[in-house]
Amino acid sequence: SEIEDLLQGKRFILFLGRIAKVKGLDILIKAFANMDRSLSDLILVVAGPDEDGYLSSVKQIVADSGLNGRVIFTGSVSGNTKRYLLKNARLFALTSYGEGLPMAVLEAMACSVPVLITHPCNIPEVARCHAGMVVEPQVSAIIAGLNYLLLQADKQQMGENGKKLVAEKFTWQQVARQTQLLCQQVLQERR
Repeated sequence: SEIEDLLQGKRFILFLGRIAKVKGLDILIKAFANMDRSLSDLILVVAGPDEDGYLSSVKQIVADSGLNGRVIFTGSVSGNTKRYLLKNARLFALTSYGEGLPMAVLEAMACSVPVLITHPCNIPEVARCHAGMVVEPQVSAIIAGLNYLLLQADKQQMGENGKKLVAEKFTWQQVARQTQLLCQQVLQERR
């Protein structure tokens, strides 16, 4: 695909989701602009649909941060292009201010990609299982997380840990089993 050709041989961080204010792209881009200088060859790929015209604000933050050319907007992706992005990302980042359970984070971990997420993403297991880092939704915390994950962490081990976490806790079979156990507990308590 065109996106695969564009990214051939390049190292990139992936954001995958709606381009909406709640997703924290403002703080992710500001942190990306201030990462360790040795990481200046990295690109930030922002994949997802624009919501409520927020994309223009995000593009302005990119320009104001001096990142034109280092941030690529792909629009919505699916199928082979989405798989390519998930399989080839050095790191997946979702620095959201509020989430339910973000599926894109689970998809990234299922593809053995380490993740950098914020506490409002509601997946504390990422930190417990060493599948990445969970930080506050603040630029300084995100800079520290990006630098650590990209320069010091054992990304391969983190990727394996994330894949294992998804298999053990977040597959449909596991969710169905957990729901069944919960229903049994509720019924027993009512007796």
